[in-house]
Amino acid sequence: MCMNLGDKLKDWKNRLKDRHMFSLVIGSFIVILALLGYIIKIRNDNKQNLENTYNHAFYELASYIDNINNLLSKAQISKDPSHGAKTMSEIWRQSNLAKTNLSELPIEQDVIAQTSKFLSQTSDFSYSIAMQTIDQIPVSDEQLKNIKSLSDYAEKLQGSISALSNELNSGKLYWNEIAKKGTATFKQLSNEGGDNSFTEISKNFQDYPGLIYDGPFSEHITDIKPVGITGNEIDSNKAIEIAKKFVEKNVSETSIYESAEANIPSFDINLTLDNDDIISVSVSKTGGHVLYMLYNKQTEGSNITIEQAKQKASDFLVKKGYENMYSTYYMNENNVATINFAYHQGDVTIYPDLIKVQVAMDTGDIVGFEAQGYHFSHKTRDIPTPKVSQTQAKSSLNPNLNIINSGMAIIPTDVKTEVLVYEFKGQVAGKEFIVYINAETGKEEDILIVLNTPNGVLTI
Repeated sequence: MCMNLGDKLKDWKNRLKDRHMFSLVIGSFIVILALLGYIIKIRNDNKQNLENTYNHAFYELASYIDNINNLLSKAQISKDPSHGAKTMSEIWRQSNLAKTNLSELPIEQDVIAQTSKFLSQTSDFSYSIAMQTIDQIPVSDEQLKNIKSLSDYAEKLQGSISALSNELNSGKLYWNEIAKKGTATFKQLSNEGGDNSFTEISKNFQDYPGLIYDGPFSEHITDIKPVGITGNEIDSNKAIEIAKKFVEKNVSETSIYESAEANIPSFDINLTLDNDDIISVSVSKTGGHVLYMLYNKQTEGSNITIEQAKQKASDFLVKKGYENMYSTYYMNENNVATINFAYHQGDVTIYPDLIKVQVAMDTGDIVGFEAQGYHFSHKTRDIPTPKVSQTQAKSSLNPNLNIINSGMAIIPTDVKTEVLVYEFKGQVAGKEFIVYINAETGKEEDILIVLNTPNGVLTI
C-alpha cells in the first residue's frame, strides 16, 4: 500500500514537471511567434514607408515632366522677350526639380543616364535662353528648332512615365519590381523608341486644368473687396425667401446658417424638397445676392446635347437677371455639364466676371450655379482706347501660329489688377493655343494651351 502511494506521488511529480515543461515550451513558442510577428510588421512598415517615398518621388517627377512639356510647347510660339524669359526660367526650375526626383527612384543610374542628360540639357539650355531674352536678344530659328526637339523628347518621356503610373495605380507594379520593368521602359525611351501606345496623359500627374481663368481668378478674388456686392443688409427670413424664389421648387423644410468669416458674409441655406432632395443655396448678407446653388440630384444618362445644355444655362441666366453673359468653355462629367460664362461689355470679353452653371444632361434641369467671381468683380468698366492696333498686335505673334479667330478681352493679372488684351486663338503643329497681347504695350501677357477632351474644352 505504501509503495503504491509512493509510486503515485512520484508519478504525480513527474507529470507536474512535464506540464511545467510543456507550459514553458508553449510560452516560449508564443513569445517567438510574437517576436516574429513584430519583426515582420516592422519589416512591412519599413517596406511600405520606402514604397511611399518612391511613390512620392515618382509622382513629383511625373508632374514636373508634364509641366516641362507644356511650357516647352508654349515657348515655341512666344515672341515677347519678357514673357519668354519667364517661361524659360520656369522650365529651368522644373527641370532641376525633375532631375532631383528622378535620382531618388530605385533605377540604376546608367539606365536613366539619357533621361538625366535630357533634363540637364533642358535646364542649361532654358537658363541660357532666359538670360538671352532678358537682354532683349530674340530667339533664333536654330534655337527654336532645339526647343522643338526638347519638346518632342519631353512628350515621349511623359508617355513612358504615364504607362508606369497606370501600372502603379492598378496594383500591377510595385517598386520592388520597378527596377526590372522601369529599367526596360527607360531603356526603350533612351534609345528613342517611345511606345506610341503610351501617349495618353495620366490624370494622376496632370496640372488639373481649370476652365479658363477659373483657377487663377479663384486665387485672385480671395484678397480683394467684392465690388459687385451692393445693396442693404438682409435678415435670415429674407435670405430664405430669396433662396426659395431662386430654385423655384416646392420646399417642405428649411435650415439656415451664417458664414460671417467668408470672403463674402452670407446665409447658407438648405432647402428640403417634397421628395426629400436637398438644395443648398448661399445668399449674401449685403444685397441678398445668390452666390451659389447646388442640387445634388441623381442624373441618369444623357438625353440632351451640349449645345442644348448651353442654351438652357444661358436662358437660366437671363431669367435670373444676368444679361450679356456668353459661354466660353465647358466640362461634361457624370452626365452633368458645367458651363462657364463670361460677361461681355460691348465687344470685350470680361473674363473676371465669371459665372458657372451646371445642367443635368438627362432632364436639362439646372443643378448648379456659382457666381462668386462675378460678384467679386462685376462693374461697368471704363475700357480704354487701345494704344496698339490689332494689326500691330498680330504682327508680334509667332508666324507659325495659324490664327483661327481673335477679339478683345479683359483678363486678371497675378498682381490682382486687370489688363486689356487682344485675344488670338490659333494652331501650331496640331496644338491649339490662345495668345494674349497687351493692348497698351504690345507685350505678351499670357499663353494658354487649349485641350479638346472627350469631356469638354479646357485650358492650361
